[in-house]
Amino acid sequence: MITTKDRTYLEDLSYDTAEEFLHDISYGGKLYKIFDSHYIFRGHSSDEYKLRSLVQRTNPYFERYGYKKNISDKLFAFYHLEFSQIYNEYLYLNDFFKRCDENQLYVPEVRRMREAFPWDIHGAEFLLGTYERKEWLPEELYELATLAQHHGVPTRLLDWTQDINIAIYFAVSGAMHRLCEPPTITIEGIKKRLNRFRENIKENRINVEEKKTKIEVWAMDKRVAFAHINKNPLRIIHPRYHDNGNLGAQKGMLTFWEIKTPIKKDEEMGFVPEISWRDEKTLDEHITEFLLEEREPTKPYLYRITLPETDVLELYKFIKHNNCDASSLFPGYDGVVRCMKEDIMFNKIKEK
Repeated sequence: MITTKDRTYLEDLSYDTAEEFLHDISYGGKLYKIFDSHYIFRGHSSDEYKLRSLVQRTNPYFERYGYKKNISDKLFAFYHLEFSQIYNEYLYLNDFFKRCDENQLYVPEVRRMREAFPWDIHGAEFLLGTYERKEWLPEELYELATLAQHHGVPTRLLDWTQDINIAIYFAVSGAMHRLCEPPTITIEGIKKRLNRFRENIKENRINVEEKKTKIEVWAMDKRVAFAHINKNPLRIIHPRYHDNGNLGAQKGMLTFWEIKTPIKKDEEMGFVPEISWRDEKTLDEHITEFLLEEREPTKPYLYRITLPETDVLELYKFIKHNNCDASSLFPGYDGVVRCMKEDIMFNKIKEK
């Protein structure tokens, strides 16, 4: 779902059938000519999703400690600051580092975490000691954050792949799981339906049919990171695939929008957190706003491709034909079993 109103650097492509899309990405197709080795891809099982990282979709503090009803307004506000976001990201990464190390699991070396003072249990020394460097995520945490991200730890990294077939798989897999699961009624779902109904009333569209769900594939030109390179906060990480089988099989790459560590110097208290709210912008918003501000010539750096959910079977057959399924993307026994379950889902949807 696009939230950036200005589409100067973004192109929307909507396909009515999987056949048309697959023709365009195959040899000789118009997208085949565009999506060369400079492009990376990401698949979403619904066009309602946005280019937001896991920590933007959750609150790391409440995920870690749980929400307390009697929390004060000031404390509640603090947990929504950018510093609190970073602070809890660090706690997750530090915890992951130490637990892996204690259990003799490979983990990228971060000397400062290993040498932290015994009383530095909350990472204040690490964060407040980075004021001279000022960027988050610091480069020394790239490999650790990448490994942690692929095992479920919330970070500000966003997963991409160098292979469009893999992006299609993740879009299709998520859609198949949703189609095979019984519908659940949630308060959030009811609220969304009510809001949609109110919008229809305002615009005199009460009898409009329910919006049909679509899946989407994003494509991004990596060369956008070189536009105004000295100012550009976009970071694209190509991590080592050694010791991370899933990441290697998925030809994974990661992106994030680098920010300045929100710390300022106080004459009495030394270095203290700045009052700035946590980042809620999507990656496409960040890129668009930055390029507009720098007056970058008009050119599509991002493509958003939507496809009907009803065509997931055709797309699944296509990627299977290209040896792209759970058994190849998740090496090991779990991947094989996941593939078997998704094949069963395919047959269930086919019979409907």
